[in-house]
Amino acid sequence: MRKLALIVLVLFAGVQLNAQNKKVIISKTAPDPAYSLIDKAEKIAVTDPARAIDYIQEALTLNLKDGDKRLEGLCYKLLGEINTNQGIFSKGQENFLKALEIFKNLKESSLVNETLTSLSFSYEKSNNTKEAIEINNQLIKDAISTSNKREQVRWRNKNGDLYLLLGNYQQALAEYTAVLAIEERDKNKDGIIEANNRIGKVYLEQEKTNKAIKHYEKLEEIAKESKDEKTKADIYNNISRAYSKQNRIDDALKAKQKSLEVNIKLDDKDALAKEYVDVGNLYLEQKSSANAMSFIEKGIQLSEESGDLMKKADGLKALSKAYIESGNFKKAMALYEEYITLKDSILSKREHEINNLLYGKDDLISRQKKLEMLEKDMALNQKTIDLLRKDKKIREAGLKRQQLIIYGLMSGLLLVFGSTWLIFASSRKRRISNQKLALKSLSSQMNPHFIFNALNSVNSFIAKNDEKSANKYLSDFSKLMRAVMENSQYDFVPIATEIRILELYLQLEHSRFPEKFDYKFEIDESINRELEMPPMLIQPYIENAVWHGLRYKEKKGFLKVSISQVQSGIEVVIEDNGIGRKKSIEFKTQNQKESSSLGMKNIESRLGIINELYKTRMKVVIEDLDEFNQSGTKVIITIGTK
Repeated sequence: MRKLALIVLVLFAGVQLNAQNKKVIISKTAPDPAYSLIDKAEKIAVTDPARAIDYIQEALTLNLKDGDKRLEGLCYKLLGEINTNQGIFSKGQENFLKALEIFKNLKESSLVNETLTSLSFSYEKSNNTKEAIEINNQLIKDAISTSNKREQVRWRNKNGDLYLLLGNYQQALAEYTAVLAIEERDKNKDGIIEANNRIGKVYLEQEKTNKAIKHYEKLEEIAKESKDEKTKADIYNNISRAYSKQNRIDDALKAKQKSLEVNIKLDDKDALAKEYVDVGNLYLEQKSSANAMSFIEKGIQLSEESGDLMKKADGLKALSKAYIESGNFKKAMALYEEYITLKDSILSKREHEINNLLYGKDDLISRQKKLEMLEKDMALNQKTIDLLRKDKKIREAGLKRQQLIIYGLMSGLLLVFGSTWLIFASSRKRRISNQKLALKSLSSQMNPHFIFNALNSVNSFIAKNDEKSANKYLSDFSKLMRAVMENSQYDFVPIATEIRILELYLQLEHSRFPEKFDYKFEIDESINRELEMPPMLIQPYIENAVWHGLRYKEKKGFLKVSISQVQSGIEVVIEDNGIGRKKSIEFKTQNQKESSSLGMKNIESRLGIINELYKTRMKVVIEDLDEFNQSGTKVIITIGTK
């Protein structure tokens, strides 16, 4: 679930490995031209990666004659950093491994350590979490062998964070506990506080809220002596989370306000923008909409000043809910429309930036191919030297020169086959990358008709002076929207999550059309609810059943949704006794026909990409429930496991 990763996040974050390591890798002694070129490349690796690669190519060309292995290793290391910064992780890791082999052979321990650090970072950002943990374990062993406790703490904390990301709470707790033991032996108060804070996070992730609260209440007393205000704020935030999970909103609010006070003291505007919205949300839980508005508006103002559109969007969403609570539905609707517009703007901006980055990435890949040809020249250069030595022995023995010709032909064939394979591999990686981008774009689209139809239903409730029904509907609608938005970033979600969304959606649709249909939602108890499926795959077919089948039926209809375990995976059956597909087309406007067609094509495209990308077996079969009268509709969705 947390894979989310994601490549897109790294592209926008502007990862800077050079800034992270802060190590001088260039020899400061000899004014060697090749080393000078690498020095220039290192200085512009982040700001102008294409030019940096050109410098590296020049350095390697100069090195063809000298064969300086250290310089070659430095080139690969810097190439790995540039690749990782640009999100070309597999190529970056390949270059780091080349550099690592060279530095190990040269017994350059400091450069080995730097390269391992960069390789761990690259694996982590590309979501190769297990590989990152393996590298970190090597760094922990090195730190233990040199009695470097600070490095032990650093990499154990890293491993703990990665295990927490994987949901391996036992291993995460073991790593953080080992760190706590080191800090206690060193009597490092800030380190003890930080280790305890991480242990508390494990309890929170495990939903052991009572244990987490007891842990943090003790930690709060210790933290008062700490000078690390950031850690204090994090502790109060975690305490607030724990109280909130137990629905102790008053206590959660007190802890959150302490965190807010610390961040005001630090003048951390980025943190404050989120803190004010969080406090506002807690006031909403207390039904104190006036206080909520005051804090949320401050959060929105700070996010506007910092230009953080995501935080502003979160604030607008929360403020819309506050106005709903206050009964100002017109203002709430305007704010929610502003939130939707802003989210669309953010998505469009990201798509534009991705396209620009992909264009830049193509340029880097093209330059990388030139380097790969140069690497082959280097290999051929070494082979030529070897062949000349062999030729000398052959001449001394009176052998003919045919062997040299054979070696040359073999090298040429290997070069041709190698180049062909590299081109094929590069093309395949680009195709997979494009498929993932297309899938993310399709997954982010949700039928806007449902949102605005739902808001119209609220207007209907208001027109009838049915404030209670309007509030209840908006509250349930808000929960549904939150769940849909949260799941839209993932290609797969647990079936249990999708079931909760479908239950809520069916309740909403039934509350809108109680006179049009009744429904039954059956779930096979034997289903493995941890199995994953694409989000929002089933909902459009239920929506079609209600809006195009049951809504036009003169008598009250019936909708049945059943989810069961079958040999091929999970089978979802949606049955309605509505007017049927043929008659439904007669009622539709041209716009409705196009909208419905686009919606179904969206799902077909998603299924096609997912089946190809993840080797799944998902299909949809639609048929008439009553074939003779062509009435009613039956949809069978088969979800094969990944």
